[in-house]
Amino acid sequence: MRKKIAGCFDRYKGKLALAGVVFLLLAGSFSGRSQDDRRRGRGRQTFSQAVAFNPDSVEVSDSIKAIRDSIHRADSLFKIDSAALQKHSSLDYPAFTGAKDSIIEIFTDGQRKVYYYGDVSVTYGNMKLTADYMEYDMKTGIVFARGTKDTITGETKGMPTMTEGKASYTMEELRYNFNTRKARITNMITKQDDGLLHGKNIKMMPDKSINITNGKYTVCDLADPHYYMTLSSAKIITEPSQKTVFGPAGLVVEGVPMPIGIPFGFIPKRPQRATGFLMPTFGEERARGFYLRDAGMYFVFGDYFDFSVTGSYYTLGSYSIDVNSRYKVNYKFNGSLSFTYSNDQTGEKGQPDFFQTKNVGLRWSHSQDSKMMPGTTFSASVNFSSPSNNRYNATSVTEALQNQASSSISSGTVHIPSPCRT
Repeated sequence: MRKKIAGCFDRYKGKLALAGVVFLLLAGSFSGRSQDDRRRGRGRQTFSQAVAFNPDSVEVSDSIKAIRDSIHRADSLFKIDSAALQKHSSLDYPAFTGAKDSIIEIFTDGQRKVYYYGDVSVTYGNMKLTADYMEYDMKTGIVFARGTKDTITGETKGMPTMTEGKASYTMEELRYNFNTRKARITNMITKQDDGLLHGKNIKMMPDKSINITNGKYTVCDLADPHYYMTLSSAKIITEPSQKTVFGPAGLVVEGVPMPIGIPFGFIPKRPQRATGFLMPTFGEERARGFYLRDAGMYFVFGDYFDFSVTGSYYTLGSYSIDVNSRYKVNYKFNGSLSFTYSNDQTGEKGQPDFFQTKNVGLRWSHSQDSKMMPGTTFSASVNFSSPSNNRYNATSVTEALQNQASSSISSGTVHIPSPCRT
């Protein structure tokens, strides 16, 4: 019996081995599929769950599967916020351009600095800075800018100039922090209406205000002004309107401090038109002596009319009164009116060369806008004066040489054909 079984085994052992191999392969395939199904069942997530689980990064394979499967829908609560994307946009970083000479980058020993040489500029938001030399620290977000001194002529070229909106500043050195929008400035000059404000140590704040210590205010446009007011501290406020407030100040003339000072003051932004005093001019004429000329008041009445009264006085007895006004209504008419009365004396009383005369002058100019009454025109130029008025009260050389006065008033009508007629 054992011999028969052994013989059968020997006869069919090849077929049994082949069947065993096939069985093992089939068993492995089914177990692999079931194991993958279990893994897929455990790892399957919706798109919103994937984003919530790992908001920083999403695997490509998972996103592709989520897109292909029509069952998965993106949750509206996880829509990408455009404002969040803008926070990381390239506009939040300074953009450097130029650097005609060279650019040196240092990224060793923990440093991340870039050096720019030769006519470089940087733009950050609405702020633009230009200088001949800049160095930028990428770790702190601070840029340092200055000019370059010419070794032959001794002049400094490419001084830092910062432009922000309509304001422009030129300085000796600048350190600007792009993250905090604060700046430290050395030796800057800013224009305040008709005056100049010099600052030695300056700090610019994020609200665009400027703090100044050891400053000067003057109307002299020289780098070293002949006269100025020294300011211990000052602050320039730019919003909502520009004005300058300063602390204790004293007067300095030709480098000599005067015993004149004020505890505080302010420099308001002067409007284009405002009622106020008209400061006189001083001088001397050979015929009428020393004079104080054109002192008076200026008045503003709304947006369409202004009026001024001025007077002049001469030490030899001459005087004059001038009245001037202007009016304008847009798309209707505009014009001006002036009147002058003067008592003119030359020489001293009792002397053979003494001469006295009284003069008057009247001028009116008017022009009608073509849009007021289409097809009609009206203009006037009236000039009346006494014979010697131009000699003593002229405002230009051409006017002083005129010995005749002329006037004209004109009106006309232009026929405009009707567009309905053929």
